[in-house]
Amino acid sequence: MIAVSALLLMAGLAPMPSQDISLEELLRRAREAQTEAQGPIRQEVSAAIERLSTPGLRENTLKSIAYNLAKLGPAAGPMLVPALHPGDTLPAPYQERSDQVLFVLQSFEDLGTTLALLKTVNDGSPAHAQAALKALRTSTHHSIVAEALLPTIAKGSDSPLSIPALATLSNLDSQEAALWLLDCTERQDGAGEVAALQALTAARNPAVAKTVLQTLKRTGRPAAGKYLVLNNTLRYFASVPSLLAKDDTYRRPLLDLANGVRAQARGGQSGANPASGRRLILNTLLNVPGFKLSGDLRKQLWNWEKSYDSDAQTILAVLAKGGDSKGKREYLANHNTRVKTRRKARGKEYASALLGRGQAFHTIGDYRSALRDAEKGIKEYEAMRTGGEYRPAIKALRILAARASAAGGKFRSTADFLEKARLDSKEAAKWAKAAEFQEFLKSRYGDILRP
Repeated sequence: MIAVSALLLMAGLAPMPSQDISLEELLRRAREAQTEAQGPIRQEVSAAIERLSTPGLRENTLKSIAYNLAKLGPAAGPMLVPALHPGDTLPAPYQERSDQVLFVLQSFEDLGTTLALLKTVNDGSPAHAQAALKALRTSTHHSIVAEALLPTIAKGSDSPLSIPALATLSNLDSQEAALWLLDCTERQDGAGEVAALQALTAARNPAVAKTVLQTLKRTGRPAAGKYLVLNNTLRYFASVPSLLAKDDTYRRPLLDLANGVRAQARGGQSGANPASGRRLILNTLLNVPGFKLSGDLRKQLWNWEKSYDSDAQTILAVLAKGGDSKGKREYLANHNTRVKTRRKARGKEYASALLGRGQAFHTIGDYRSALRDAEKGIKEYEAMRTGGEYRPAIKALRILAARASAAGGKFRSTADFLEKARLDSKEAAKWAKAAEFQEFLKSRYGDILRP
């Protein structure tokens, strides 16, 4: 544990002491320095907190007050921490004030504010402590925050703050974010490893990628544990797709580690075909946008394609998405044949073939071709002047067209296709979570997928 005197010095709240100065004297000087720094702004901070506590203020007014508080600088931080409290009843009476103060506190990088927040985690009410934990997610004093939070995390279900503390730790922009994962790996606590990986996934924290990969390499896990940890490790990397899109730094070792890992078949299922780690990594790569496979990885995947019939199509899809022209030809071969043989007959069978190939194009990231097939299929059904019996098929084509348009950044066309698809509330909620619609949701047309 870092001594209190060292923390105060790091915070700039005390001068460098002489050899014989006592801790009590150091603390007294620190309090005097803090009081002196806060004196000129204390009245302004108090007035701002009082205004923020007024119910019914407009959002622009709240943001203006918060902006002015942030301009006062880090000296205001410790004075603002009490106002972070949203209230202990539901609905929280001071939630709006708490939200604005959170914004201000996260703009300060001083140790004084971090220490005040950590004190609130220890001494505050559950609601106040959880708000302080949110503010600590952006602290730059990573070692201090991590050391303070690890005991709370270790309490598990005995503390209502354990999960929020783990979320805060996992958001730190440093290697300290993975300390709980490392601790669980060392203790061979499989459930703890999974919880830590899930928290890092939710945080989408790229700072700990090397550590996450290293923990996956630990030997001695039971078969079920290997699969579970691998699954959650791949979910972590999927949450930060740039790590897999860039180069082979993580792709190669993940492919090697995943191959051979299998989930256990469920009891009583003779001849069951449990999921494989190989399938997990392949499906993970299929969801990574814009990656190019190296020659070594292409060779490895072609060897897999020859060896594992049950995963051959998925392997071809990964090869195709990674820029392998032969893989693309073979992946699309059956779809191309189906479209060609049904083109002359036209009608619903042709439209169905176009839908299948369009979905295949979309899987490998060829959104332009996916959109082209979807539009052809829609025109085919429209030319038939069909009734309601083909409505689900037309909807599927319009959704595919919307997905391809969104992935290509054509948001107006996306909205047109979605409007004509007539999604119900459940369908809209489902597609609002899809990766290709996230940028679309931020556009002026995004309301069509919002409840």
